[in-house]
Amino acid sequence: MSAAPLRKAVWSRIVPALITEDFHPLQDEGETQRFVRRENGVAHVLEVQWDRHDRPRYVLNYGTCPVDGLRVGTTHHAADTVYAGWLPDSGRLQPLPGATSAHWFRQDVPLIKRLFGRSTPTPDTVVESTLALLPELWRYWRDGIPGRHMHACPPVSPAPLAAD
Repeated sequence: MSAAPLRKAVWSRIVPALITEDFHPLQDEGETQRFVRRENGVAHVLEVQWDRHDRPRYVLNYGTCPVDGLRVGTTHHAADTVYAGWLPDSGRLQPLPGATSAHWFRQDVPLIKRLFGRSTPTPDTVVESTLALLPELWRYWRDGIPGRHMHACPPVSPAPLAAD
């Protein structure tokens, strides 16, 4: 099952919802589409991360960055260039708790569930489930109250820059 129909549904419904919330799309990084908005002295970073094997599943990574960017060692990274996973205040918005892509928003149904009669959801059904959870993230950024579908992730260090 290709991810193309699900990607199209995300682009036609989730991306406009993010733009309505003042997020600006950044350059697509292949498996990850990043967005940023500046609000109240911070930058909210949001990423749609796709499964690297082109299975129809994705997760939303989120993070809060100082509006002027992030300093790692002696290197300064502008807020438009950081990834959510680099930030101390970061995590994932996903429908189920768990560390693998099996817990992401997904259109593919595991074999065992198909054997018991579960049908494959439409791309619009998957997108609707994502749109229904976005208010948890908005409340977190507004009031500091995490939702039950938000899972904090420890930050990772960005890769060192190549020497010029």
